[in-house]
Amino acid sequence: MSQIRFDSHCHLFNGEFAFREALAILWDIIRGRYPHEVARALGVKAIMPLSACDRWKAKLKYIASLFSVVTGSCEDNYQFELKGYAQSSIPNSQLVLMPLMMDIFYIFADGISFGLKVSKEIPPTDENLEQFKTQAKALMQDVLREASNTLALKSLTTKTARQENLQQIQTRMETLIDEYSAELSAQGKAGAPGLRAAAVFNFAGAEISWGFRDHFLELSALQQKYPKAVFPFLAVDPRRPNITQLVTNGKVISSGKKIISKDGPFYGIKIYPPLGYFPNDPRLDDIYAYCQLKDIPITAHCQPVSFVNPLDPIPNPSQYFAHPNNWKSVLQKFPSLRLNLAHFGGVDSVIAYANDPTSSNGEWTKVIIDLLTYKNVYTDIAAFADPGIAPSLIKILKIPIVQEKLLFGTDYVINMLHGNLHGRIETYFNNLSTLPPRLFIDNPLKFLAVPGFRSFVYGLRIASKG
Repeated sequence: MSQIRFDSHCHLFNGEFAFREALAILWDIIRGRYPHEVARALGVKAIMPLSACDRWKAKLKYIASLFSVVTGSCEDNYQFELKGYAQSSIPNSQLVLMPLMMDIFYIFADGISFGLKVSKEIPPTDENLEQFKTQAKALMQDVLREASNTLALKSLTTKTARQENLQQIQTRMETLIDEYSAELSAQGKAGAPGLRAAAVFNFAGAEISWGFRDHFLELSALQQKYPKAVFPFLAVDPRRPNITQLVTNGKVISSGKKIISKDGPFYGIKIYPPLGYFPNDPRLDDIYAYCQLKDIPITAHCQPVSFVNPLDPIPNPSQYFAHPNNWKSVLQKFPSLRLNLAHFGGVDSVIAYANDPTSSNGEWTKVIIDLLTYKNVYTDIAAFADPGIAPSLIKILKIPIVQEKLLFGTDYVINMLHGNLHGRIETYFNNLSTLPPRLFIDNPLKFLAVPGFRSFVYGLRIASKG
């Protein structure tokens, strides 16, 4: 293998992650503690049951699509991307991934009124558990109805094939319901109502939901298995109680080393403002200060299209919360913050800016380019699945600061839902294979900022040239 290239923005979760978090939300709703008792004390009302929320049902399409298209485990999805990359037209090289966790547990949560402390745990009762099983099965049926209408299932050639696919999805969801019910029941009998902690990690008192915990464990295990090929980023939501302690003091129990460090298992953090908070939320200040001090990279969603809170009264929460202008005050406070403003403002904004830099339709891209003047600020082209996007990117790459700060990314596995790819990740690589190599190698190395790995990669490049 002559060289290394990076996918600086990808995901390896699947439909099971989203369904696990949906079940965890449902469990807290049943017990009257979603999002938290502390929010209740401040006057925030509990949300209605999921089955009664029309806008939540719209989000089920997303979960159903993931179940239909992205069925593998974390490692299965990793191997699938590697296989597609190997089949692409990009020169023979090893692909290194920076997979980003996702935190969707607070998708219904008020953005400002909680996250102060861990909620008091309420031991599960038999009545709670029976109610949970009943509503979880109803939720499963909603997902199955949406799955039957997804493009992936409709593309199957026969009715029998579609029915078999749906049966596989149903069987897996039934297993997840049983697994969670059994874990909750065991905790109640043992007198330990909290979610079973990961024996390998000390989460420093952070409140951990089911999907978050299991995806964390999967990614950390993958990093341990492929230490020079997988560099995960931990999902951070300021509404998660004690999340700052997890970032600054979370540890690997056996070694005592930090969960987020220059030698892993996590190398950076991921934030996703469209779910209902601003990037300049003051609850993030201590995290930014820590990341700046330790030179920890941050990737943040920064385009108008996103997965948003279905209960938010704002018409387009992503445009409100995720706008790059919100980062100006953050960077004034933390000018050395190592930050990737992901998605470069989005495909439409990039095309508009390439055609006319003064166009209001290219505003997001223009603001991001202005912010690239900060020493450690970058941006990426994840989710650029449109087949004709390369000419616009090449045009903008004539700007020197963009040449130095643009990162290649795929947004896999999310991009597998994009119709232009037809389920083939190699198409994404082929569409962008003409972009300068520095987007794949030099720029990601500078952003990741792992000194030993940078020397390792440049050693390979020198050897291949020799």
